[in-house]
Amino acid sequence: MYAALTVMVLLALTVPASADAGLGALIAFAFLPASTSASVIAAASSLITLGISVGVSYLAAALLAPSTRAPTPQEVKTTLRNSVGSRWRHYGHVLVGGSMAMTEAKDGDLHRVIAFASHKMHAQLGWVIDGRGVAVDGAGWVTSAPYPANTVRIEYRPGDASQTAYSSLVSALGSPYWTTDHRGDGVAHAYLRARNTEPEQLSATYPNRFPELQGIFEGAEVYDPRTASVGYTANLALGLRDYLTHVDGLQIDPAYIDDADFIAAADASDVPVPIKVGGTIPRYYGALSYKYDAEPQSVLSRFITMCDGDIRLKPNGKIGFSVGVWVEPTVTITDEQIIDIDLSDGGGPLREANEYRLKYTDTSQYWAEVEAEPWRIEDEISDYGEVRSVPIEAYEVQHHNLARRLMKIAAFRGSPRWQGKIKTTLAGLRAWDQRWIRVQIADMEIDETFEVSGVEFDMASMTVVLGIASFSAAAYTFDPATEEGTAPTAAEAVPESTLPVPADFAATGSSIAVSDGVSTPAIIATWTEASRPGIRVEVQYANQSDGIWQPGGSADDGEQRLLVLGLANGATYDVRGRNVGVGSASGWVTISGVTATADSAAPAAPVITSLSGTTSASITWKMPNSPNVVAARVYRGPTGAFPGPGGDISGPIYGAPNALGSYDDSPGAGPWYYWVKAENGSGVQSAADGPETITLS
Repeated sequence: MYAALTVMVLLALTVPASADAGLGALIAFAFLPASTSASVIAAASSLITLGISVGVSYLAAALLAPSTRAPTPQEVKTTLRNSVGSRWRHYGHVLVGGSMAMTEAKDGDLHRVIAFASHKMHAQLGWVIDGRGVAVDGAGWVTSAPYPANTVRIEYRPGDASQTAYSSLVSALGSPYWTTDHRGDGVAHAYLRARNTEPEQLSATYPNRFPELQGIFEGAEVYDPRTASVGYTANLALGLRDYLTHVDGLQIDPAYIDDADFIAAADASDVPVPIKVGGTIPRYYGALSYKYDAEPQSVLSRFITMCDGDIRLKPNGKIGFSVGVWVEPTVTITDEQIIDIDLSDGGGPLREANEYRLKYTDTSQYWAEVEAEPWRIEDEISDYGEVRSVPIEAYEVQHHNLARRLMKIAAFRGSPRWQGKIKTTLAGLRAWDQRWIRVQIADMEIDETFEVSGVEFDMASMTVVLGIASFSAAAYTFDPATEEGTAPTAAEAVPESTLPVPADFAATGSSIAVSDGVSTPAIIATWTEASRPGIRVEVQYANQSDGIWQPGGSADDGEQRLLVLGLANGATYDVRGRNVGVGSASGWVTISGVTATADSAAPAAPVITSLSGTTSASITWKMPNSPNVVAARVYRGPTGAFPGPGGDISGPIYGAPNALGSYDDSPGAGPWYYWVKAENGSGVQSAADGPETITLS
């Protein structure tokens, strides 16, 4: 029996005091159950005597009421640092920033906790850092360029009623800064850890100095009376029902919600409609975010605007809702029921606007605020030589097709053939909960459909005044091929400042003489000079035996060569180079398998002087007269073909230039072939002397 009074509370929140006088008596008497107590009727009657009046259409009330400005997409995406952060609720597919719950720096790492919503998010779909979509691995480390490995990490809690603290943050900061009690139960939040980088990578990695984190989510889970279940949806008819009943919304008892109406509105919203490029989208869908302290009329008007919605008090005392879908009127007001007429022509030169410009959210541009192609009445603009523009903010809309449909509806509503008021007998009360009625006035040749914008009931004269404006099904017909227009295209993204890798980068083994007859191994890296000024080349090397990269030095702008020293003689290396500018660096270009030698000149070949023996072989040779010779090696094979490195049977046998060397070998019976090679200190070998052959028994 409190249904009507509950609706009055809703109206007190949403309808301005200046609303038209009217229907208090109807609420107090006509729609209260027969069993209503005298005290409740008396309370309702007192409201009437105080002059409280209720407009039938909440749509008109919400749009006319003073309200706070709706948040723009950029405001929803921004992460703010406040002493007390705002509490948000998000419906639909959203990209959001949040409130900085904590920010600390320790040991060169930045630690931040960002709260996104004061409720559980259905799903987390992606992360954006400084406007760049990033991928993360299973541990939360960002793997996308330009972030170096293990530099930025994101951990997440969805907003469950009971959550756990971030153990890594507890370990990093410890008590009292962060403990296991810092759980954030019921709040969707993330922990961002950002490590320091090399100076030349700093501006590319952190272009805003401190990383700004945003999340892509499927928002709040809401109750769906169609299935009697709770789940995610982008159907904002269901989002509105949630707002009306939620403890952090208008807190209306669900018993006072006409679920039959909301079911019909949700079904109508889900109907697929064709779009210009092919395929379909739901008739009405989108996303809406609101702060818990937002003015209710502002939030209601946003729900209503994005689906051409209409909230009304039903004869059953419940709150009903419909979306913009044409329904043929069931109530007709005729000449016999009309007492007075005050209608005027709202079209032609009297039209309030001939151009409609709607701002919406483009999810393909990271939820950017964009303006749809305007809906223009070109004939009237041409005839009257004046553009009268009406701006519409509908950031809850996420598709150009819906934006254009809403502008078309607004254009019809903004230029009615007839608009004004008619005074009727009590028959006009039948229009109380009707969005559209048919009006027939023979003298004015009117027999058409009208939208009901208000009802006034005069108890003294027992008459009803209806606010009406011409409206028809044509407002909802839509041909995407000819009426959808062209969606705004994303501005071509300015590529981030990136450096190319060094052109023609190469690396070769070499040696450098450090004194008479003494050389040290080296690697010479070369490249083509960069076309941009101010670019230096950095070189690193890694011994293939351990793979550890070591700094090889850097060359200033204009240089095209770098000498790498400090290498192991005869070792094989991988060498890499990159361009480095102010605050940025290119990727690496790598050359593999470079051998560093202190002496690249091969000595002359030795001379085998004898090979003898019966059961074992004894071979002697003379070292060449080469100043860089340091050793010789003996090779053996079963045939006259040189066996290669695998045939080395002696290893290095050290000796001076012109010295004699010898080696004894017992390979077993058979014919055998022998060779000898000399080598320098870098292992560079001479040609082989041989083969000499011997048959052993």
